[in-house]
Amino acid sequence: MARSKAYLFKGVELRWSCDESIPLPEGVPAKDVLHFPGGLADYLATTLVDRTTLTATPFVGEVELADSARVEWAIAWPEDGDGFASYYCNTISTPDAGTHEAGLRTALTRSLRAYGELVGNRRASIVAAEDIVGGAGIMLSLFMREPQFQGQTKDRLVSPEAQRLVETAVKDRFDHWLSDDPVSAKALLENLVEKAEDRQRRRSRRSCSARPRPASCVCRASWRIAHATAPLAPRSFWSRVTRPAVRPSRRATVRLRQFCLYAARS
Repeated sequence: MARSKAYLFKGVELRWSCDESIPLPEGVPAKDVLHFPGGLADYLATTLVDRTTLTATPFVGEVELADSARVEWAIAWPEDGDGFASYYCNTISTPDAGTHEAGLRTALTRSLRAYGELVGNRRASIVAAEDIVGGAGIMLSLFMREPQFQGQTKDRLVSPEAQRLVETAVKDRFDHWLSDDPVSAKALLENLVEKAEDRQRRRSRRSCSARPRPASCVCRASWRIAHATAPLAPRSFWSRVTRPAVRPSRRATVRLRQFCLYAARS
């Protein structure tokens, strides 16, 4: 909690000290100075200090809006694809995200697709928000008046105004960030397009595995049933036994009838 306050309030210095007689959890120091002069950007850089990212610099920014609203963000895309996300509203952590996260997703997706169209990459149109934020390291903080949360634990922000504020603040800055660094923008766009194509292939395989069996397979099963029951069942039984669950083609139907008649005579 103390660390989050330090990077959510840019420039604030917190001096942490704990009584030595109190047992501390692993990783918690007895004394420490928490100071992030760059705010979320400094914290993101500290988190990704030993990891390589797709872009030379992260996408960071801060915007003051009307009615005392303020939006700050820091986003990077690690090459290993192991992303994380932290969303805050008025310094309150919202692990279930909410409308401020929805505004961020919309802004990033619209900007990236527009940039892809600008540089002639038609495949950028298939990139979805899940491809952009799925493997990214995201820090987002929103300050606004009278925010509305879901439930008593305030795990999710539900203020409709939050989506508009974040989308307005982020989209134009992301447009400029992509245009100012074409090399990083190209690397990011190609990586996200590849992720989108993989997602579509996985979805296609799942839809194919859920389809019913082809009519030819059903017909072959019906022929085996007919052959096994040929000495016992009358001819009027064939239409019921050999009717497939999926309507076969006309040619398969003719061959099935010929086989049934042959089996009945033998």
